[in-house]
Amino acid sequence: MLFSPWGQVDYHTEFSANIGSVSTPGHGGIYVREEYGNKHLSEPARYAAIHQGGCYWYEKDCNWAIPAYELPYLHDQFFRNTNIDHDKYVAYIEKQLLKWNLSYALEVGLATPDNLPDYYHCDGCSNFDNRILTIVNNHVLCSCGYDFGSFHNSPKPEAVRPNIRKKQ
Repeated sequence: MLFSPWGQVDYHTEFSANIGSVSTPGHGGIYVREEYGNKHLSEPARYAAIHQGGCYWYEKDCNWAIPAYELPYLHDQFFRNTNIDHDKYVAYIEKQLLKWNLSYALEVGLATPDNLPDYYHCDGCSNFDNRILTIVNNHVLCSCGYDFGSFHNSPKPEAVRPNIRKKQ
């Protein structure tokens, strides 16, 4: 019987031998087996996951975009039964990462001063209204004071991980 961070699994879809999705009575998400994730996911992606039971788990509503971004060959799995093309897929995932995973987006070089989102999720506050992102000493701060991290002067993600923007 398969268990997830959200409880006992009711429904399981295997994308490959190392990656799949699960649903539970109350929630679900994406998993990447630890050995595979250690080879194919960046350190920020592994850090953002729930690490449990030999897998990296990504919550289905907000964090699914992290493995989708780093494992682009899953495009067809994530967007099956749609006609969305790869460029729109990448743009959608990047928008989701900026909105729901800003710390991760900063860490991998996706977030820039020019593309910070107007609406974003903040772990530091529960106020969804009137939040403002500010940049102080290269750090991105929520109006509640939460520090998402700093902009990286590193190469764009595709230069660091060439497979990110290319469908294999």
